Amino acid sequence: MVRLKRWFYILLFNILVSAATTLTVLYFWERAHPPAQPIVTVINLINPTLAITETVSQPSPSIHQNTLDITSSTGETNISSETPAYLVQYTVKKDDTLGKIALAFDVRLDDLMRINGLTDPDLIAVGQVLYIPSGPLPTLTPPPSSTPEPSSTPVPGTPTRAATATEIITAEPPIPRIESITGAGNLELERVKIGRSGRGELSLAGWQLEDEDNHIFTFPNLILNEGGVITVHSKRGSNTVTDLYWGFSQPIWKPGETAILRDEKGIERARFRVP
Repeated sequence: MVRLKRWFYILLFNILVSAATTLTVLYFWERAHPPAQPIVTVINLINPTLAITETVSQPSPSIHQNTLDITSSTGETNISSETPAYLVQYTVKKDDTLGKIALAFDVRLDDLMRINGLTDPDLIAVGQVLYIPSGPLPTLTPPPSSTPEPSSTPVPGTPTRAATATEIITAEPPIPRIESITGAGNLELERVKIGRSGRGELSLAGWQLEDEDNHIFTFPNLILNEGGVITVHSKRGSNTVTDLYWGFSQPIWKPGETAILRDEKGIERARFRVP
């Protein structure tokens, strides 16, 4: 009986020593080989100069900090935020608008336009892939310019010059015009080219193009810049900043017909007779 108890104590002692040795080895192994910290980087495919990087720390009870590293063509700006900004791909569907998409994803419209390089919220097409930020984007702050601002104070003794008549005439306001209507009677070729003269920007938001059969096309919110031309096609298609589509399934223009361009107040600004 005494011998049995002695063997029992020896076996128990060996078990305790083995457990202690195993725990000691595991402790020093974990200290010598800490787990690597993964890094997730999301790149804006529309604007490759914008990169968002998040370093994921080990789980802890507190909220970890995310660093958004934004590099622009003029310099670098680092902004810290507790809200990670990931990008999610979204394919535009029928009846979608940029405002509806921004509301559905709970993002600001200007952030959605900025991340996708858009200038007009009304010009998106079915099937177009948009990138949706999961949070508000930081504001880029360009580095201070090293070039001194030119002084507006005239140098003593320098004569001033009055504007000439030529310079005053050059500053005329923008004047729209219908440059041409081609392909009359052929749906695939029918198109109206809208141009302009003068200086400054010309907003066509709410303007209308109409024919003699009371077909009316309303322009979206877009700007016609100096030297720019916008083409309005009779057929169906996806709008861009230079080509707009009326959406007809048959031709609408006839030789001898008159086209009229009206501004947002309904005032006639240009007309053209189809050749």
